[in-house]
Amino acid sequence: MATISHITADSTHIDTVKSLWRENSDYLGYFPNGAFAERAMRRQILGAFENDELVGYLLFFTTKSSCVRITHLCVAQSHRGTGVARALISELKTTTKSFHGIGLYCRRDFPVWKIWPSLGFHAIKEKVGHSKDGHELTYFWIAHPHKTLFSELEDANDGALTLVVDANVFYDMLDPNRKEADESLGLTADWLQPEIRLQVTPELFNEIQRNPDSGQRVERMSSARRYECVSADSEIFSNAVLSIESICGRGLSERDKADQRQLAWTVAAGCDVFVTRDQRLLEHNDTIYAAHGVTVERPADVVARFEEIRNEHEYQRDRLIGTNVHLTRRSSDAESLTDVFHVSSGDEKKGDLTRTLNRVFANPDEFACRVVDGPDGTPLVLYVLDSSRSDTCDIRLFRIRRKDQNTRLGNTVVRAVLATVVKQAADAGRVFTRISDSAIVPTVQQALREQRILPFNGTWVKLTLGEVIPASKAKERLNDLTIELGLEGSQLTQNIDNLTCGLEFAESEQVLELESLIWPGKISGTKVSSFIVPIQPDWATDLFDGRLASGRLWAANTDLVLNPNSVYYRAIKPKVLHNHGRILWYVSDGNAHGSKMIRACSQLTGVEIGRPKSLFRKFRRFGVYEWRDILQTAKSEDGQLMALEFNNTELFRKPLNWNLVQEVLEQHGKFNYTFPSPVEIDDALFFDLYVAGSSQK
Repeated sequence: MATISHITADSTHIDTVKSLWRENSDYLGYFPNGAFAERAMRRQILGAFENDELVGYLLFFTTKSSCVRITHLCVAQSHRGTGVARALISELKTTTKSFHGIGLYCRRDFPVWKIWPSLGFHAIKEKVGHSKDGHELTYFWIAHPHKTLFSELEDANDGALTLVVDANVFYDMLDPNRKEADESLGLTADWLQPEIRLQVTPELFNEIQRNPDSGQRVERMSSARRYECVSADSEIFSNAVLSIESICGRGLSERDKADQRQLAWTVAAGCDVFVTRDQRLLEHNDTIYAAHGVTVERPADVVARFEEIRNEHEYQRDRLIGTNVHLTRRSSDAESLTDVFHVSSGDEKKGDLTRTLNRVFANPDEFACRVVDGPDGTPLVLYVLDSSRSDTCDIRLFRIRRKDQNTRLGNTVVRAVLATVVKQAADAGRVFTRISDSAIVPTVQQALREQRILPFNGTWVKLTLGEVIPASKAKERLNDLTIELGLEGSQLTQNIDNLTCGLEFAESEQVLELESLIWPGKISGTKVSSFIVPIQPDWATDLFDGRLASGRLWAANTDLVLNPNSVYYRAIKPKVLHNHGRILWYVSDGNAHGSKMIRACSQLTGVEIGRPKSLFRKFRRFGVYEWRDILQTAKSEDGQLMALEFNNTELFRKPLNWNLVQEVLEQHGKFNYTFPSPVEIDDALFFDLYVAGSSQK
C-alpha cells in the first residue's frame, strides 16, 4: 500500500516528480520548471511512495474562495490500478478538509475521464478549451461533507483572469511545432481553463494580413475570430501608444511597432495581463506596471505565478495613493445619482431608482444616503442605510458606477467601504448586517463574499459582532443569534456547527475563519498565536491607519477603513512570527504624532521570507511599497526580507497609549517592554489589550 506525504521544496523527489510529468506530458500539458518548486514550497505536491520510490504525485492549488483545484494527478504506468490515485485523493481530502471542496477540468477524450466518478467526483458542467482543436472539457467536483453558504460551486469559482496574448503567442497556440511554442501551449492546459479568458487585440489582425501566404492568412484570420477582441476609444489608444513608446523607446522595425501597439491596446482597454515572449517589452515590466497597472509576462511565468498574478489585479491600492476620495451624505439630486448608478442589465427601471432615492431623501431620520466621490470628484460608490432596526444594519442600496464595475479603483473602494460599514455596524451594537439591494453586480458580489456577507434568497447577510466570545460558549452564542435572524440565520447554522466544533483545540485556520464570519468579533481561549508587531508611523499610515495622515489618502474621512488587506515588510529576525495568527500593531518612533501606541488589530494570514526582488513582484499589487523602500529595508538585492500578509484590519476606536499599554503588561508580569521587534504574547494578554483598545468610547 502506497504511503502519502508532502513533497517539500528541499525534497530529493522533486526531480522524480518532473520526470514522471515529462513521461505523461501529452495528457498533463505544459508546466514550467519553476512552478514545481513554487508548489512544493507551498506544500501543494503530494507524493505516493512504495519502498521510498515515488510512484505517483498530485499537484494542486487553493483559491481565494477556499476551494482546492487539482492541476495534475499522475501515477506511474507500473502502478496504475493499484489504488495509488485513490490514496492520493484521500490524502488531499484529509489535508484540505477545511476547504469547501475539490474541483478540476478534464478532457472528455482522455482515458482518465472515466476514473473521476469512481473517485467520488461528479460532473458539474462543460466547456470548450483553448487548444487549437477546441477539445471538450468536463468540470468535476467533490464537496467536503460540511456544506457552507459560500461553497456553492458557481459562487466558489473565482472570476476568470483576462489574458491578452500577442501575435507570437497566438501563433504558438496554432502551431505547436514553432520554436518555444511549448510554453505558450501551457495556456491551453486543462487545469487552467476555468481560470482564464484569452483575448487578442485589433493589431493581431493587421499582423496576420502582413503575411504574404494567402492560405495562412485565411486560416489565421478564422482562428483569430474565435477569440474575443479588446476595444478602446481611439484617443485613449493613441495616448497609450505614446506612453509605451516613452517607456520602451520607439520601435525600430514594423514588427517592434506592432508589438508595442498590441501592448497599447491592452493598456487602453483596461486589461490586466499582456502575455508575450518579446524580451524588449518584458524587461520594462515593472515600469509598465507602475505606469498602467498592466502585468507583462512570459507564458511560462503566467502559469507558474498564476495565483499571484490573479490576486495582483483584483484590487490595488496604488491606484488611490495621492488622490482625494471623499465620503459624504447626500440629501438631494436623485436624478443625477440615478444616471450614474442605475443597473441597466436587470429589471429595475430608472424611474424606480429615482423614486427610491427621493423617498430616502424625504425621510432623513430613517434613511441615510452616502456617496463616495472618486478622485475626479464624481460619485463612485453609493449606499443607503436604513436605521429603523436597532439590531440590524440594513443596506437598501449598494451601487458602484457602471464604468468602474471592473476597475481596480472600483474594486478597492468597494472593499474599503464594506469594511467600514461592517465595523460601524458592530460598533453601534448592530449584530446583523443585511444588504437587500436586488441589483448587486458581480464585482460587488465577490467583495461581499470575501467580507463573509453571504447570499440568501436575494439578500446578503452577515453577523457583525463587536464582542469577544469564549471558545466554550461560541456555539451557543452564535446559534442564538442565528435564531434571532430567522430564516436567513438558519442558513448559517451548519457553518457555525462546523467552525465551532472543538474550538479550544482547533487549528488556527478554523478559528480565524470563524472570526472572519463574525468580524470584528473575536474568539478567546483557543490555540491561535498572537503578536505585537512594531511599525513605523509612515507605514502605518499608508497600510491601514489614515488617522495618522495629514492631507493624505482618506485623511478627510478617518472613519473609513483605509485598506483591510495588505503586506508589511521587515527584517527576518527574530523569527517569532508564523503563518496564521493575530497582530496588534504598535506604532513606534516616539517623536511622531500618534506613535508609541497600539492602534489596530489584524489577522495574520501569511509569513514569507525571500529575496527583495521576488517579494516585491509577488506583493506589488498592494501598491504601498516602491522598489527603493524594499531595497532599503533589505540593505541589498542579495539580502532577505520577511513579508507579513494580513487582512481584516480593525482600527481601535481610541488607540492604547504608552502608559496604558505598560499598565496592562504589568498586570501580566511583563515590565518595560519597548517593542523593538515582534513579540509573541499569550491569549489572555492579547485579549486584555484588544478589549481595552476596541471598547473605549
